[in-house]
Amino acid sequence: MKLSQFITTTDTQFLISRVRDIFYQPQATSIPENSFRQLPSQIGKFYLKKIVKYHKPVNLYVFGYYEQKNGIKAFAKAWVGYQHNSAYYWLKHESEAVAVLNCAQKYKTDKFAVPRILSVYEDSHHLVILFQRVMSPSDKFTQKKLVQLYDGAISFIDKTGRKIYSQLSDKVLNISALQILVSLPVITIGAIYKHPQLFSKILRMQIFIYRHSHALLSETWKDLVHRDLRYSILVSKGKNYIVDWQTVAFSHRYLELAQLLHTSTEQNKFPSFLLRLHLFSEIFKSSSNIALFKCLSFYVSLVELALVNTKSVTDETLFINQISALN
Repeated sequence: MKLSQFITTTDTQFLISRVRDIFYQPQATSIPENSFRQLPSQIGKFYLKKIVKYHKPVNLYVFGYYEQKNGIKAFAKAWVGYQHNSAYYWLKHESEAVAVLNCAQKYKTDKFAVPRILSVYEDSHHLVILFQRVMSPSDKFTQKKLVQLYDGAISFIDKTGRKIYSQLSDKVLNISALQILVSLPVITIGAIYKHPQLFSKILRMQIFIYRHSHALLSETWKDLVHRDLRYSILVSKGKNYIVDWQTVAFSHRYLELAQLLHTSTEQNKFPSFLLRLHLFSEIFKSSSNIALFKCLSFYVSLVELALVNTKSVTDETLFINQISALN
């Protein structure tokens, strides 16, 4: 099924799932602690070797390692549950999107790549994607190296997006300026509902976005954006692999930077070194570009406050204040 058909035929269920995620907390996004947590022992020629357990307040997915008898290894990313929720739909989206990205990936000399999908398994309580396993050392990179990696990844994603847009845009989610403006009231209400102490900041962000809606509507939104680059680059044997494509979309390229700055703001620290990224030199050239970037950053913050809730209020407030001060 094409993603355009998938979105059309399941859109009502998906929207209900997202609204439920706004107003009701754990059950919509957490994995049930029961027997269904166990991954299938065999998927095609792959056999389960190990389930990887992450100790987090809310787990969206289960991870594991599979292997064939001939030694081919796979990494499993799985949704497990009774009822399809937003996590299920994002993973379904990832399977469609990565299949397209794999087809667009032709040059072995590229420094960046997307791990190949080896198999997809689905039953009433599981959706499992088996990816090419990438062994990556857990090195901590310097700020200079991180800037180089992010610049390279953003360039690779942009180049890939331009290559596939005309033929395959129906396979990847589209986030347009109009969608942002239309969804903003519901997202704002959800953010206020969950964080009434931030009422004035939330309202100011919404007003800023509507006041500068011309900056949103005047741009062309055909850029491929990953939207979760912070933890998604694995370096292995001279090759840089980009993983976790569940939120990939065609949108505006500044959205990538807004998401990256947002996820990198933590422990009461704002990652000002990321302002050295190449794309920021374009943003700071004009006030209209700055306004557009601030609109997208505020939108990212509102979505976090309404739907995601992985960031502390202190870090979220810091991010909002730093973005507000940009000029």
